[in-house]
Amino acid sequence: MAFVAASAVVLALARPTLFLALVGIFSFYLAFLGYRIPGMKKTGAAAMDWGVAIFTLLACSILVAVALLAPSMIQGQTVPGVVFGVVGILAALRSIATFRHRPADKMYWWYQHMGGMLGSYIAAWSAFSVNILSRYAGPHWWVWLWPTILGTPAILIWIGYYRRRFNPALRA
Repeated sequence: MAFVAASAVVLALARPTLFLALVGIFSFYLAFLGYRIPGMKKTGAAAMDWGVAIFTLLACSILVAVALLAPSMIQGQTVPGVVFGVVGILAALRSIATFRHRPADKMYWWYQHMGGMLGSYIAAWSAFSVNILSRYAGPHWWVWLWPTILGTPAILIWIGYYRRRFNPALRA
């Protein structure tokens, strides 16, 4: 996923396409977080984790601002820009909060690991969808967002299942 995101940013800069560069950063962060969080449960966040989270927070804030204030800069993809930007902002803020204060739930890392990994999988499906479906359906917002619309509730259900499984008090 790191190669996919890096190549997306390189291609976006070569074209130049601001939207793809910012979405590439957002997509990478989900995989990065999913990969890094299991190691942080013992050692805590490293400077690199803080740096990447803050960089993602800034990039996703720019994505939302540009989507709302200058949609022509991102090829008119206002809805996907706002949705991906807000999801990236929330992921980065959640990470920063976790870095500052370890959550009381000892399995927090499991939920963030799988949320990040599955979120990056959704991002990969979004890229595939845009490449294939937009040829036939056109550049509509739903071509970008259908994996997010279906995948996000699935992730939340999955996390809820494991919260109940890992915490017997929640089973009742």
